[in-house]
Amino acid sequence: MEHIINLAIEAVKEITGVTFEQMNESGPRGQISRKTNKVEARRLVIVLVKDNSTLSLCQIGQVFRDQDHSTVIHALKKHDDYTYTDKKYNALYQSVLDLFIMKLDSYNRKNLIESEVYRAEVKEKLNFHMKQAEQCINQLKSAI
Repeated sequence: MEHIINLAIEAVKEITGVTFEQMNESGPRGQISRKTNKVEARRLVIVLVKDNSTLSLCQIGQVFRDQDHSTVIHALKKHDDYTYTDKKYNALYQSVLDLFIMKLDSYNRKNLIESEVYRAEVKEKLNFHMKQAEQCINQLKSAI
């Protein structure tokens, strides 16, 4: 699931310009920053991870300096509210979602290709060993 988190963070960063480090910066009282752009970026990552993984709310909260599951619930509720009431936020979310889907598709294709290459290598090794076994059997038969 770590790849989902990383892809979500990458997509949000590319669209909003907010890095993961900035999302996790401390505010003046030591708590996680409440600046709008950072809150928005965190919220977008939370939504993408929640919608595309099997991570629990607690596990998602741990991504952001051990935030409580209730913080994640609040972010999800705010996302739902803003999606229906704020056209600018909705457009931002759609841009991030489109980029995330592209990144996820690319990641999945790369892994599929790598697994196909791996399978081909295993098949080649298996064929080699089968030929060696056949040669051993033929040598044993001729010795008898």
